[in-house]
Amino acid sequence: MMKVRNLVVAFIFGSLLITSCGPTDNEIKIIQELEAQAYATPGDMDTSYANSLITEYLNYVENHPGEDSIAAIYLYKAAEINNSLGNHTKAITQFYDVHRKFPNTERAPYGLFTAGFVYYSDLNNKPVALQFYREFVDNYPNHALTESAQDLVKALSRTESDLDQVHEWLEQNEAAAQEEKKAY
Repeated sequence: MMKVRNLVVAFIFGSLLITSCGPTDNEIKIIQELEAQAYATPGDMDTSYANSLITEYLNYVENHPGEDSIAAIYLYKAAEINNSLGNHTKAITQFYDVHRKFPNTERAPYGLFTAGFVYYSDLNNKPVALQFYREFVDNYPNHALTESAQDLVKALSRTESDLDQVHEWLEQNEAAAQEEKKAY
């Protein structure tokens, strides 16, 4: 009788262990395999891989709401891919959602800053970009990008004749922003 009881307990414990970590591990494995395929060749990512990755990233985010830092990273990656595909509005929403849905993660400030960047650089919407940069400064006063956001608030608050300076600043700092993205 004791052996049967021990077997039942072991079975239940094993089942709980498998079901508690299995789906997440499987989701991550699928994403990692897609990433390996998508980034296997240098250059532009194949659109079908890009769309598959976006779908898997967003499925993971939907299945793991709350303060899951991996979900924040995947949402940010989905936004980056959408932006590179020219889906700027979707990208902005996703970048902002990183800040909104995962405010206590390391990725949150980058989501807010990048949303402002896309509004300005890709959609040429200075007033909305300015709002995003102001929100960034208010929410993240001690972040490494705060000084850049403050500079952009000052620059974007200037008249149209001063915008040439903003373009110059953006070009100088775009390379630095790309390096910052690669770090994550």
